[in-house]
Amino acid sequence: MESNYYQALDLIAQSKYQEALVILNHVLAKDTTFIEAYYQRARIKEKLKDFSSAIADYTQVIYLKPAVKVYLNIALIYLEQRKFPEVIKNTKLAIDLDNKSPVAYRLMGHAYQQQQQISAAIDAYKKASRYYLHQQDQKNARYCFDLVETLIKENYNHPSSNYEATKDYLKNAIAKIEGGNYQGALADLNWLLNIEPNNAEALCRRGWIAALLGETKMAIQDLAAAVQLEPQEKKWQYQRAIARIHLGDNYGAIEDFTELLKQDKTNVDYHLQRGNAKVKLEEYDAAFKDYANGLAIDPQNGNLYLANGELQENLENYQDALKAYQKAAMLFLNQGDYQQHQTAQEKIKVLQLALSNQEQVKPKIIIIPIKYFIHDRGSAVVEAVLNNRYTFEFIVDTGASRSLITPEIQKIMNLATIERCWGSVADGRTVQFGVCYLDSLALQEATIHRLNILIPEQRGFNQGLLGQDFLSNYEVRILKNEIHLSPFNK
Repeated sequence: MESNYYQALDLIAQSKYQEALVILNHVLAKDTTFIEAYYQRARIKEKLKDFSSAIADYTQVIYLKPAVKVYLNIALIYLEQRKFPEVIKNTKLAIDLDNKSPVAYRLMGHAYQQQQQISAAIDAYKKASRYYLHQQDQKNARYCFDLVETLIKENYNHPSSNYEATKDYLKNAIAKIEGGNYQGALADLNWLLNIEPNNAEALCRRGWIAALLGETKMAIQDLAAAVQLEPQEKKWQYQRAIARIHLGDNYGAIEDFTELLKQDKTNVDYHLQRGNAKVKLEEYDAAFKDYANGLAIDPQNGNLYLANGELQENLENYQDALKAYQKAAMLFLNQGDYQQHQTAQEKIKVLQLALSNQEQVKPKIIIIPIKYFIHDRGSAVVEAVLNNRYTFEFIVDTGASRSLITPEIQKIMNLATIERCWGSVADGRTVQFGVCYLDSLALQEATIHRLNILIPEQRGFNQGLLGQDFLSNYEVRILKNEIHLSPFNK
């Protein structure tokens, strides 16, 4: 039986359709599930203009195994009979099996066109053009696109059909960009630029996306081409400048924005974006100037306050940053910009939390009043409390390694000498000291416990002395009337 089938194929190749038909009838009488035999018989009947029999055989093929090409063959028969609803019905069934079939969309577009359903025809031809390009078939893609242009021109009275046809694709791509679907937008722009390679806006948009995605070569080529095509169009220069920031070419971005500002000094966004480029170069003063110039033009611009807040954060001016974010949030709320308002609010929350944590871990500054200065040595004198009971004057000496008390203090407090040691004094001499034990020595909250303190055994010491065995626990700032002790974080 199989040999008979191949014999029928040979006869079809020789255009001997009637002989082939006899053999195929014989084959199908013996095997009613032979799909290819039904398909070949349907083709013969189609050539012989026996359309109803051809459709019957194609329908049997679909019953056994649905296929796109069979639905399309049925659609072509109905097209020849000008039965356009049936064409549309079968092309839709083909698309259900393969939604990227350019032939199906093209046939559908033709049927809709014949029924004067122009909008549906345009949509079908657009899809046909797109999927022809996916198959690298530029000739048929161009043909379908030209049909789109013609239909728009003839039915919507647009003087520039090419502009209107491409505008729709650009609109879709831009919507995808704004929605963050960069890959989808890139696919649309690639399609469009295959049809219209000199479309400056499509080149510029694709270049911007390429920069965002790190596709440096494509970004540079597309943006350069867009600017060369329309060198006087500021929009392309602006997009190139933005793309340069994404590519890390901040000097180039600054140059572009500077040139744009020569043409329009009152454009707030040019000031904002040039400031952003300068921030990335850590040129904070220059960036602040740009933001300030922008706010002088538009004091209600929340984006400028938002950018200035980020700049102040970089400079660790956290309170100034918080004020800028709060101002931005207020402006965005007043202007009904929910998304930017949420952005500002999030920055406020993060910064407030950081400041709160910082405040919790920030050591408390202990302020000690200075009683007076010893003018001949420039040393501050303060009062210290020993063993939570006795108050005496002490000289603050940041150059001394050990603290000491006078023999008079030792006597008043009835402290025993527990040992003796040798040490150096300010004039370089080595002298002997007694050693006493203190439970505590305190300057207000600043306290050290269990201290072995020195007692000089020679004359000349009239006051106690605070040395590094006490002071090393703090950052010490000696001011005009007080001493600030800041505990070190441990």
